Amino acid sequence: NDIPKPMIKVGGRPVLETIILNCSQQGLKKFYISLNYKGESIEKYFGDGMKWGVSINYLKEKKKLGTAGIIKELRDVKEDILVINGDILTTTDFNKIINFHKTKKSFATMITKKYETVIPYGVVEVKQDVIINIKEKPLLKYNINAGIYIINPTVFKNLNSNEFLDMTELFNLLISNKKKTFIYEIDDYWLDIGRLEDLQKAKYEYNLFFDF
Repeated sequence: NDIPKPMIKVGGRPVLETIILNCSQQGLKKFYISLNYKGESIEKYFGDGMKWGVSINYLKEKKKLGTAGIIKELRDVKEDILVINGDILTTTDFNKIINFHKTKKSFATMITKKYETVIPYGVVEVKQDVIINIKEKPLLKYNINAGIYIINPTVFKNLNSNEFLDMTELFNLLISNKKKTFIYEIDDYWLDIGRLEDLQKAKYEYNLFFDF
C-alpha cells in the first residue's frame, strides 16, 4: 500500500537499485524506468541516476499499458533494448544474452529458467474412458518466462503507442507474423520476489549472491 514493489528493500536496498547496480557493473549505463503505481517515489529516489554513475529517464504511464506497452515509446531507439521486470533478482550475464540475441538476429529474445514441479498424485492417462497409463507422482519440467527480454525496437514501429500490450502478447504477435524470436535459458541465480515467501527467501539469500 505504501510503496511500489520495485522499491521493497532486500539486502538493505530497493530491488530496483540492485538491478541498476548489477547492470551498471556489466557496462550498461542508460536506463529508462517505466512508472505507474506510486512512481513518484521511484523518481525521487533515483533522480537522474548520477549518484549511481548512470543515466536514468522515465516513461510515465497515464494509464496501465502492460509489460510491453510503455516500451513502445522507445521505438526510435537505435540499439536493442534489455527489458527487466522491476521485481527480479538475478546474477545472469546480460552481455552474453545480448550477444546471443544479436548473433541470432532475433527480433525478440525471452530469457527463461528451468522450472520443475512434482504432481503429488498418480496421474491417470485415459482415452475415451479407457486407462492408457498411470504415472505415479510425475516430475514435470517447463521453461518459464524469467521476466527479462531483449527487444529490437523496430518491432514497435507499427504498434499503437496508447494500447495495452503484455510481453506475452508481443511475442505471440511476432510469432504469428513469422518474425524470429528465441529463448535464452539461464541456470544462474534468479528469483522473482512477487510472492511473500519468495521475498523472504530473497532476504535470506541476498548476501550469498550480491556484494554491492
